[in-house]
Amino acid sequence: MIFEGYDENTVSSNQSFLFSIKGGNHVLNKVNAKPLQIPGGFWHTQCLVYKQELFVVCNQENKEGETIETNTIQRFKDRWTIC
Repeated sequence: MIFEGYDENTVSSNQSFLFSIKGGNHVLNKVNAKPLQIPGGFWHTQCLVYKQELFVVCNQENKEGETIETNTIQRFKDRWTIC
């Protein structure tokens, strides 16, 4: 699963999708089937998997798209929620 980050214009994104390689083809599946609650980048590139749940620490942005000094933990188990 690939999720969150920024698009080519450095605009925050909450998109998610499944990525697979079949032969020489790159395939995207389930685009935005499970979007994140908060768009933007991650505070750290590592995530934590605990009891079959995924936890990530995300940066938060203000209305102007600037990163603020607040981080949020998002959890995934069937859908994204904010911890």
